[in-house]
Amino acid sequence: MHRVQVLEARAAGADTLLLIVAILPDSELSEFIDLSRSLGMEPLVEAANEAEMHAAVQAGARVIGVNNRDLRSFKVDLGTTARLIACIRSSQTEPLVEPVFVLSLSGIRAGRDVATVAVGCQPSAAQGTQGIHLAGILVGEALMKMHDPAQLVAELREAFKVGPSADSQARECTGLVKVCGITNTDDAMHAARSGAQLIGMIRVPGSKRCCSPGTARGIVGALKAYREQDPSPDLAKGLAVASSLCAGGDGSASREQLAASSDVQVACTWFHAFWVHGLQAAAQRAPPLTVGVYQDMPMAEVAADAQACGFDLVQLHGDETVQSMLQLPPSLPVIRVVHLPPAAEGGSDAQSAYEQVLTQAVPGAAAVLLVDARRPGQQGGGTGAAVDWSALGGMQALAAKAAPAAPRLPFVVAGGIDASSVQRAILESAATGVDVSSGVEGGGSAGPTPRKDPAAVQAYIQAARKTFAEVATAASACQEAATGAAAGAAAASPPTS
Repeated sequence: MHRVQVLEARAAGADTLLLIVAILPDSELSEFIDLSRSLGMEPLVEAANEAEMHAAVQAGARVIGVNNRDLRSFKVDLGTTARLIACIRSSQTEPLVEPVFVLSLSGIRAGRDVATVAVGCQPSAAQGTQGIHLAGILVGEALMKMHDPAQLVAELREAFKVGPSADSQARECTGLVKVCGITNTDDAMHAARSGAQLIGMIRVPGSKRCCSPGTARGIVGALKAYREQDPSPDLAKGLAVASSLCAGGDGSASREQLAASSDVQVACTWFHAFWVHGLQAAAQRAPPLTVGVYQDMPMAEVAADAQACGFDLVQLHGDETVQSMLQLPPSLPVIRVVHLPPAAEGGSDAQSAYEQVLTQAVPGAAAVLLVDARRPGQQGGGTGAAVDWSALGGMQALAAKAAPAAPRLPFVVAGGIDASSVQRAILESAATGVDVSSGVEGGGSAGPTPRKDPAAVQAYIQAARKTFAEVATAASACQEAATGAAAGAAAASPPTS
């Protein structure tokens, strides 16, 4: 860099410029900071490790951008901002003469990420801020990937305004979108860039969409490189929170004891807790999650294959028993498929759907429920036929009646879904997730292996996410109205003696 570039930037009308500590000697860094200020610009100084952070402060930087991405490995660690702020606070015996404002850069995709950064940057009571504090965030890539950038901006602003409490334990389920039956890296990457939060690969021998182990590993590797962050801490936390909430006061109940429970409230609490604190959190921070789909295989083979392929979750699509699911590692979340009759062949009423789904809602064995259609005598699902979505909506009402104090039972609905029907599927079924495979496949794919149609995938994901956003907005408005009505009634009530 040359001082002429600073002059050119100001001549072009710039109000600030970026100075990267990693590429500037200390003397030039100080020189360019002073020159920028003499021209009426306050530079943003970027640091990525402790040595660079100290160099930025020593050079007199007042606005420092902490890069959460390691530019050598391109991996993201949202704890970087807090660590670099803490290293300055701990090295200062006296507060800095000039306050230093820190911006957190890279890896921020959702309000939860803002809360994660903000919580870590809170000073201890004994230490104080020492004149350095988190002042803002910088987001770029996430906005480019978001189907509704304005919605994300509003979410990030609200999370930053609320601060650490934005990571509340009282979060509600938000809708998640899955694309299954992926057979190649190109289709997987297009789905990821279009906003899919879960991507499934079939590992069932004989299926026309079955991926070889090598193909599955290649797809998973490409998706891991794309997402940059590791979702496993969130998934582990979700299982831990679910266990804590359902295992009683002393938390001593085993997976087997939880699985033996027939309590609807326990089941709803378990699946809701994992959805919110595990699946949803991971899908917000490190999308897309990868899912390996298996059917009636020995669980030891499922576990070994899932580990070899690198899947985040496994989906069991056959007639696996609770006892067999308990043989899987506790750290491997299971999506359990519940098979209902197709709507076109009689379907299920609300009571029947309630009984069949709750039978499979086994805490400790499964972590997520997925409802799909299966014809009598058929092995597995994946028919492309729809279940009776309205029966699932009625099922939710029956669950609420059976356990009034329990949270809503989250589940994914699959079958008969495409871009034109996904809105109806979500609204009628009251599902918190949707899954598609054949509904987004092009009829003209060359070769025997089905391929996804890019336009159909994008239209499906956009329609699904738009509908989930509208459902969430409507639910929030209803909650605010109910809260306002309750407050009004309380104010109108006459005082009691």
